Amino acid sequence: MAWALRLACGAVLLVALGSAPAAAQLPPAPTWNPELRPNMPRQPLPRIARQRDDEWRLGCAATVVEGLGVVTARHCGFGRAQIPVGSVAVQFGEERRRIVGATVPSEPFQVEGRPMQPQFDWAILEVEGPLPAVDRITYVGRAGLVTASRTAPLTKLGPGRGGPNAAPADGPCWPLEIGMGGTVFTFQCRDGTGPGRSGSPLLMRTADGWGFVGMHVAEFDTPEGKVGIAIVPPRRAD
Repeated sequence: MAWALRLACGAVLLVALGSAPAAAQLPPAPTWNPELRPNMPRQPLPRIARQRDDEWRLGCAATVVEGLGVVTARHCGFGRAQIPVGSVAVQFGEERRRIVGATVPSEPFQVEGRPMQPQFDWAILEVEGPLPAVDRITYVGRAGLVTASRTAPLTKLGPGRGGPNAAPADGPCWPLEIGMGGTVFTFQCRDGTGPGRSGSPLLMRTADGWGFVGMHVAEFDTPEGKVGIAIVPPRRAD
């Protein structure tokens, strides 16, 4: 689900980023080198599935993150105090579906609508049954984002076409501005904002696998092309 007021959200966010004391301006990106692109995680990209008229329909992306859980954008149907039991699930691949039993929404909580500020647009999902085995994706969080540089580009994953596997962006993604204590940042990929939209993860290559840096929650147009808005959900103990 896309944000209804992308331009307004983008304008508000840019003002906030520009005035935030933690904002970090990064230098221009170098020329893209295909050899910088590491192997992608070998796994289906989890999708949010909602049951309507006795059919399961796929929507936003999600990510299984060690130290965090199953995380997605809150506006993907988790902005209410309660959700109908058995009507929302996380889809892993073709048939591996896990019903969402509870959610840990961001604060401040709103019964209706989406958060007024994008950094609160996250929800951690508690699903029934064991999670399928996936490639290790650890929580990098704010420190990892702030230290991200143009020599260590981010990779964005989105739903693939014609199958359950994740599709990577056609080239690297770069943080443009970082603000609000490292909880929100703007980004661009070589192909705009990359594959997928709400809930699609941005990852960083780490020494032992992949690190979850943030997820796409909105985008807006600029003279230089589309710019994405990504947020960094806090650890559950934060």
